[in-house]
Amino acid sequence: MPAAAIGAAVGRDARYVPVEPDEFVPELVAAGWPRADAEDHADAVAALRNGLDAHVSDGVQRAPRDFAEFVASTDRAA
Repeated sequence: MPAAAIGAAVGRDARYVPVEPDEFVPELVAAGWPRADAEDHADAVAALRNGLDAHVSDGVQRAPRDFAEFVASTDRAA
């Protein structure tokens, strides 16, 4: 799970909590996003929420690594 890998890397509890768009947009607006931008962002991530990004492609030309390795290397770089 990505949240567990992030939590382990930073030494804190991390978890994924799905939020429906009708809750997500007002949260973004409350954080200072213009409503139109918040709605556009919610539309953009809808594909992710629906699993439409779950395909393998060759768009990145480097050796594959698992998510935990990525998180650990990113944490060290910060």
